[in-house]
Amino acid sequence: MPVSVADLPSRAKTNPQSGCERLRKQLSFGTQSASGSRFVETMLTVVETCRQQKQRVFDFLVRALEARAEGRKTPSLLPRP
Repeated sequence: MPVSVADLPSRAKTNPQSGCERLRKQLSFGTQSASGSRFVETMLTVVETCRQQKQRVFDFLVRALEARAEGRKTPSLLPRP
């Protein structure tokens, strides 16, 4: 079921965080450490970049993890010149 800003508790509406940040925390229950927050930020960046480049996220992650496990250079999401 989709969640809208109207569904969030009223105290969240006065919170200085952006709407997206509030919603992410509401749906993910937040993180418990700085490294957990970095992981979530990184994964959200990977997902959005793959979407913009029309790549499948799962395929990219499999290639990256296989390359890392085999000691090869990991794939990049940076645009090619």
